Amino acid sequence: MSDAVTVDDEGPKIKPELMEPEQIYHCIYKDVILLFFVDEQKFLNCYEIAEPVLVEKVKNSDTVNIEEMLKEYCNALKKDAHK
Repeated sequence: MSDAVTVDDEGPKIKPELMEPEQIYHCIYKDVILLFFVDEQKFLNCYEIAEPVLVEKVKNSDTVNIEEMLKEYCNALKKDAHK
């Protein structure tokens, strides 16, 4: 994670001016994954994921590649849906 997104006791602090367009930034606050990105038009987009299994996976991961983790999680859900 870069200095574009930080977290303290008061919550996440977001600095969109430090964000690369179309790159996903994330943090975990109060057991929720918060995703942020700036689009081509320089609008800040924010999403939250409260799925406990995914939150724990991100918390315990050694990698910061949130996009890959989200893809893996979605693929696992698709496989479970087809059983």
